Amino acid sequence: RGKLEVFAETMSTLPELQALFNKFDSDGNGKISVTELTRLMEMLAKGTLSPAEIGSLLRKIDKNNDGQVDFMEFVQWIQGGRSRLKKKTTLAKNMEVAAEEIPVDEDTSWPVQLGMTVDIKGSIKRWNLQTGEEVSLMGSRTPAGFRFTSVQSDIEHENLVKKPHKEGSLCCAAVNWSSGACITGAGDNTLKLWSQDGSVDRTFVCKGTEGAPLCVQVSWQKMLMICGTTGCLLKMFQLDDAAATSASQRCEGSDGVNCLDVEWDKRRVVCGSGNNVVLWDYAASKTSTKTLGAHTDTVTALCVDWQQDVAISGSLDRTFCYWDLKTCTKLRSVNHAGAIRCMAGASPYDSVITGDSEGVLRVWDSKSCVCVKKLTGHKDAVLSMSKVESGYMASVGRDATLRLWDLSEGVEKNMMQLGEVIEGNWGIAVSIKPPDI
Repeated sequence: RGKLEVFAETMSTLPELQALFNKFDSDGNGKISVTELTRLMEMLAKGTLSPAEIGSLLRKIDKNNDGQVDFMEFVQWIQGGRSRLKKKTTLAKNMEVAAEEIPVDEDTSWPVQLGMTVDIKGSIKRWNLQTGEEVSLMGSRTPAGFRFTSVQSDIEHENLVKKPHKEGSLCCAAVNWSSGACITGAGDNTLKLWSQDGSVDRTFVCKGTEGAPLCVQVSWQKMLMICGTTGCLLKMFQLDDAAATSASQRCEGSDGVNCLDVEWDKRRVVCGSGNNVVLWDYAASKTSTKTLGAHTDTVTALCVDWQQDVAISGSLDRTFCYWDLKTCTKLRSVNHAGAIRCMAGASPYDSVITGDSEGVLRVWDSKSCVCVKKLTGHKDAVLSMSKVESGYMASVGRDATLRLWDLSEGVEKNMMQLGEVIEGNWGIAVSIKPPDI
């Protein structure tokens, strides 16, 4: 018989223990995070606990030192570390009472539940989009496989890893929802690969005149990453070797590469380099780029339908343009009420969503180029938006709010306050977990 059955045989059935564990695992990832553990302990203590108290408790429970409590560790903890008990422990009884006080979500129909934000201060947070609660903060525990000798050292490390980059604002991010890993890029000319426990696995460096990363896309399957930099450079890295650069290409333009989209199988990239829209074919024997055309101001956003070979670029010049990638020509230009900061599109791109400097999101019909929905709520510029997942999309504004939108209904489903007002024009990224992961 397995250890879990031995632990649980006299106290409760295994399904009952699992149900109790699930009550406190609010994001459903199979582990109780530091945030979830804090919530649980404060319910039991009926008061606020200090980071030192939570850190001390976690070191006792967290046997594999991954910064979280898995089901096996939970059972050992609830049983007082003993393999056989004739009756329930007081802790177990108190947990069952506390679990009854947790509100039950009535609406379980939302296809998207989790979101992640990365902000200008370097905080990497996961959110329950349905309840609006922050469910975890990456970097809130010591690196995997390592223990500090004191609670104070743990706290000092916690403060350190919340600012993963040495200097400069955080500019871009990419999330692997399957593993919980993410990549962040900042003004210190580096990109960092973070594991789910909040430790930095690798640091990738853009050297000298290459500049700081402004945008990034990742193929987690191919273990490749392409970033665009302030030096108008497209640079590819191998995720398993931070020192190896697979390819790089200078692009025509100024003000840096602010956005890009990659077709990994055919090895093509479309990017906005300054005012220009550029196509890079990095599969060619001789690396080649083609400038499709130009806006009259910086290109800030891109959507690409690779099946139709059509790219859509958004700019601060208050227009968005459609481009034919086969002929490298402009198809049409559409006027926009405000300067465009970000874009997203459903696939195939029957519609495109724009976010502007006035805090308004607009849904456009791609065939007629008519605005069919106007989404309002942000009090300042929309800085970033996620991909569309099952008709839902998340956006983040300079007003320091994260908002979830139901695009089919054209309504805001929830709003989360991120903290202080975001400074500057960029420096924040948002992603939502696809429902099939």
